[in-house]
Amino acid sequence: MLWLDLRRPCDAVVEFAFEAAASRSAPLSVRHAWDVPGGREYLGFVSAGPLEDAAAAEARRNLDATLRRWRGLYPEVDTVVGTVRGSAARALVTAAAGADLLVLGRHIRRSSLGAHVGPVTHAAVHHVACPVAVVPYR
Repeated sequence: MLWLDLRRPCDAVVEFAFEAAASRSAPLSVRHAWDVPGGREYLGFVSAGPLEDAAAAEARRNLDATLRRWRGLYPEVDTVVGTVRGSAARALVTAAAGADLLVLGRHIRRSSLGAHVGPVTHAAVHHVACPVAVVPYR
């Protein structure tokens, strides 16, 4: 399973996941978590449904666009793509149940202070039962 942050997509992370799936002749499940942009609390009694539908459609389009090249390079890898609304960390822990391997990216930070993994990677390392591959990138 590949958990992808579309705000910082990275070829090294996607390539690692596709290579791992291809070498095992395994399908690859790719997921991305999204949420409605801030400000919906100001809509009052207006339905947020169209806003949510638009955000879901945009997330799916962006995910498909990010994977288009990789699907072409690895046509033998059966790729199942999906988006999830809500907290990435919480959704990842649920979605990774039953996965053989979880692939995540970790943005390399130059600072020597503070945590060097984000909340999603932290949740995966501590709460997912399968092996976790954390691929660093700049």
